[in-house]
Amino acid sequence: MKWLGLLAVLCGLVIGVVAAQGLKVDASWRVRGENWDFFEAPNADNRYAFLGSLLRVGVNGQGKRQDWRIELAQATLTGLPDNARPPSHGATYRSVNGGRDGSLFVKQLFWRWRSPSGWSLLLGRFEFSDGSERMPKDPTLQWLRRQRIQERLIGPFGFTHITRSFDGVFGAWERPQGTFTFALFRPTKGAFDLRANDELTRVTVAYGSWTFNLDAQSDARFFALYYRDKRPTLKVDNRPLALRQADGAPLKVLTLGGHYLRIEANTKGQTDFLGWGAWQVGDWGQLKHRAFALAAEFGYRWETPWHPWVRLGFFLSTGDGNPNDGYHKTFFQVLPTPRLYARFPIYNLMNNRDLFMQLMLRPHRRLTLRLEAHRLWLSRLSDLWYAGGGAFNDTAFGYAGLRGGARRLMDVLDLSVEYAIDPMTTWTLYLAKAWGKEAVRANFVGTSAI
Repeated sequence: MKWLGLLAVLCGLVIGVVAAQGLKVDASWRVRGENWDFFEAPNADNRYAFLGSLLRVGVNGQGKRQDWRIELAQATLTGLPDNARPPSHGATYRSVNGGRDGSLFVKQLFWRWRSPSGWSLLLGRFEFSDGSERMPKDPTLQWLRRQRIQERLIGPFGFTHITRSFDGVFGAWERPQGTFTFALFRPTKGAFDLRANDELTRVTVAYGSWTFNLDAQSDARFFALYYRDKRPTLKVDNRPLALRQADGAPLKVLTLGGHYLRIEANTKGQTDFLGWGAWQVGDWGQLKHRAFALAAEFGYRWETPWHPWVRLGFFLSTGDGNPNDGYHKTFFQVLPTPRLYARFPIYNLMNNRDLFMQLMLRPHRRLTLRLEAHRLWLSRLSDLWYAGGGAFNDTAFGYAGLRGGARRLMDVLDLSVEYAIDPMTTWTLYLAKAWGKEAVRANFVGTSAI
């Protein structure tokens, strides 16, 4: 790991030279150690620890009507297990990358133009998150957007040590009544694949949305998302292997949906409401695709010391109850950042029912505590237990599926402690425990994961 320190010093020198030319320079370095004690399986390493690093350095130029950005990233993985079983992350990194442990790639490279009438157009490689359009001004609505709306369907997969970007065009038209957003792009490799500089040329995504607020206490959006995947990969669904191997037809899925947020304040605190929904139609290879998902959440934050904030929620997505009827009814999460909604990232929002509670505390302005409890079911026991966050190379479908066989999946309890030492440095400790139920027992010997 000595060369990482040398690389950091070198980047510091480059930043100093570029900043001297009048350009804006920024850098971030995230180092995270992960210690797993996963569900026990025969002849597999369920206990392991590894280290991941992501260094990002960017240069920005700013003009009157235009700006640009160049950003490089360097990812390093150390100590990956040799024989672990997915969906634990160390196992996935090892199976995708083999003995490779690092890479340097272009994270962002774009040019953006803005007009006086509210139009903006961005071309190149960039990061994109659905639900990030026209961010509301209220801090509570902002938190709900970033933590409970954004990246459900499209995101940079920022939790992984490699992440993903998008190559294409992004435009917006901002009006007092709302903001119209459109995008057409292809994702890069990344997420679990260190070859993150390459583009997935057979995956195309089109997105459009209208984001608006009825008043200062609300936030809403309608969106449409089209996904086409022509990669010759083996699809992950509940059909027999022979049928999936014979299905070389592309995925073509249209998603229509929206969200609504609202807050109501009184003398003792603030209430928040969240609703999100999506409906899907299209082709899942040789099958017709029909699916939907719904989320409803409610919270209350007291204006007292420590600012306790309790939130309750329920999520439902459809699963496929019959692999032989010519229809695929499992909700498809497209290209999300799963970890926002599965903080212990061994499941996602496909074929999923999630009843959960969140408790957040602020004992100090620099210290945030967050406790969550989840009770999880599979929507259809004849479908799979899904994990993953979408396409990340040309050989893996992007989602893993383990057999279901039962409705109850697991219970999860997790705690995060976040301390901001200063505006530029944050320490985070995350602990999680999962108690596997019948669906876990169908795939593993042990029923406990940490």
